[in-house]
Amino acid sequence: MHFLNRLFGQGDASQSSDSEWPALEALEKKLNRLDSGDAKVLAAKALLMGRLAYADSEISKTEKAAIETILQEDLGLNSSEAKCVTELSLEKNISEIIHTHHLVGILREHFDFDTLQIDQFLKILFRIACAEDISEEESENIWVVANGLGMTRKRFMELRSEFRDHLSVLKF
Repeated sequence: MHFLNRLFGQGDASQSSDSEWPALEALEKKLNRLDSGDAKVLAAKALLMGRLAYADSEISKTEKAAIETILQEDLGLNSSEAKCVTELSLEKNISEIIHTHHLVGILREHFDFDTLQIDQFLKILFRIACAEDISEEESENIWVVANGLGMTRKRFMELRSEFRDHLSVLKF
């Protein structure tokens, strides 16, 4: 039974385990001081941040530094945890194991459509994309997450407009 099936209420959740998702499990193990639910949510956020950084097929040093800083300042990891989680979330083979909608499902369950939490996480994603100008691929990647979390296109555009000075599509 896959974790995605559990998220959408299909089948018996007791028959599956997190080991079906190696990337998620690897990050959760690095966050062993956290309760398992918090570790899973933080791991999903980190993997989405890593996926965003790779959306334009390259990960810059500034994007990597932004993720590490956010993990410390916004999400409460210590320096060594943030460094380790950043490295794991950026490894291409790990970032590509779980599709975005699987990770969004974890967050959707956690956020329970709390618009403040969703806005805060999307602003985190935009801050990572702002490490360099926000590419169209990065903007689209953030929209996929926003849409999966139940955000309207109008609200997404309002949020994105806060970062308009960093949108590469508006620069000539």
